[in-house]
Amino acid sequence: MGNPDLIPAARKALESYRRVRDDVDRWFERVVRRNRAAVVCGRGCSMCCHGLFDIGVPDALALTAAFGDLPADQRQPVIERARKLQIRLDEAVGVPDHPYLLDSPDDARVGRAVELFSGAPCPLLGDDGACLVYRGRPLPCRVEGLPLVDTRDGRFGDWCELNFTSGTTADMLDQLSFDWNSVTDAEDNAAQAVAEAAGIPPRSVMFIPSLLMAYETFWKPVLEGLRGNTPGEEPAQAGGSTTTSS
Repeated sequence: MGNPDLIPAARKALESYRRVRDDVDRWFERVVRRNRAAVVCGRGCSMCCHGLFDIGVPDALALTAAFGDLPADQRQPVIERARKLQIRLDEAVGVPDHPYLLDSPDDARVGRAVELFSGAPCPLLGDDGACLVYRGRPLPCRVEGLPLVDTRDGRFGDWCELNFTSGTTADMLDQLSFDWNSVTDAEDNAAQAVAEAAGIPPRSVMFIPSLLMAYETFWKPVLEGLRGNTPGEEPAQAGGSTTTSS
């Protein structure tokens, strides 16, 4: 860790983000339960598990914590798949050197990678079509598939073509509403606090293959630093919750 004195603040911010993320999981479960006929999301449906997208520091920690809990014989094939993708990424868009962090989601390489690798399966996708690190999956994976409606700003973004094929009624839009600005605020606060403790740019983002390639040499030590004890504190949990949503 870059500055151990900042670890308590990073833990606190991560815990706040986890609580918000758990609220998102409960929102997803509630929407699916109330609109079961309009939603096909379920175990083994992996259309949304293809393609690349950038993830931020809080989600990177949750994902790597869950990845580290996998048995070694499951981790190795994932690393091999990630390595192949990382090579292609470097050739196509020029990902920075280890630990492969982009300074901002506004980096033009993000858009190019999303466009070029739209059909690439996630290296964490199992043979049965299920996510190997489901409990620690990033926030974009947790909300994928449903229309997103902010309580203040209204509907934004696209959703899975298999869901809500008949559109959304006013009643549905009310059910779908969520305070997404609060999620963004919690994620930004956690990213800032962890970045300051780890000594990396506060808006750092990365692709999942890059994250996995830097697991042993970068993210695992960061996790261990966040989990270490400081006087008067209990061991921190830097990974994801066990709440499931789809």
